[in-house]
Amino acid sequence: MCRQLEVSEAAYHRGKKQYDGAQMETVKRLKELEKENSRLKKLGAEQALDTNMLKEIRETLNKEAIRPRSFSD
Repeated sequence: MCRQLEVSEAAYHRGKKQYDGAQMETVKRLKELEKENSRLKKLGAEQALDTNMLKEIRETLNKEAIRPRSFSD
């Protein structure tokens, strides 16, 4: 059976244990929720990167504003 499905025995048994007895609609909904969860995690990670980038820019601008400027004639 595993060869026909092209999955490992462990994956087959894990899936059977997880989804055994579940209705098809429940399985579909679970897959949809897993996909949505993955998308939201990615968005959260991107937002964290954006926040860090903006903090670094702010720190750089603050350092430049504090540093005395030299004027040459």
